[in-house]
Amino acid sequence: MTAHASVVADERARFVASVRDLTDPVKGTTRHRVATEAMSLFARKGYGGASMREIGAAVGMQAASIYGHFPLGKKQILIDGLLDILDDFLVVVVEPVATGRPAREELVDLVTRHVGWRLDKGDMSLAWDAAYFGLGMTEVLEDRHMAALIAVVDQYRSYITALVGEVGDPAEAAGTARAVMSLCDTSDRLRLGPDEPREDVVARVVTLVLRCCRAE
Repeated sequence: MTAHASVVADERARFVASVRDLTDPVKGTTRHRVATEAMSLFARKGYGGASMREIGAAVGMQAASIYGHFPLGKKQILIDGLLDILDDFLVVVVEPVATGRPAREELVDLVTRHVGWRLDKGDMSLAWDAAYFGLGMTEVLEDRHMAALIAVVDQYRSYITALVGEVGDPAEAAGTARAVMSLCDTSDRLRLGPDEPREDVVARVVTLVLRCCRAE
């Protein structure tokens, strides 16, 4: 194993460990359904624009009943909803991790899954952007909540950086990894039209990522 391949292995192990610490396999509960519908409303109307009554209507519940699941109201729904979104994303991208494949193959698989999730999830990915990039929700969250979310995202970025360094130039890995994640997170803007097949968009982003790594 080369020195940089060892770095990849270490970052892979840390990323997988961070995902296992965060993810919750129990889905389909009322709490989860409320959080999912609320995040969709927050993405479309803004945190301040979505009322507890609207959230209740979206899931067929009285607003007062929601407090039984979220005693702190909208703020608690936002925190749990963001954790659910990050959990959903990580479950998708972590599946191919730790398989011992070549770095290029694993990078392509991660990018494919990352872009696929962004294209498939619609409001969920928009709600994450709104919170993570400070588009109207971060003022609601305490620093400790954002720190917990950002720590896992940063670990994912570190793993991408290690893969990029193995595939391309290690000296440029940090900057290239930021470009790779930006391409993945803005993949919907790379659609040539609303009817372009999902697979074509994914393939376009993968090609651009490999060009960024100078690994075509």
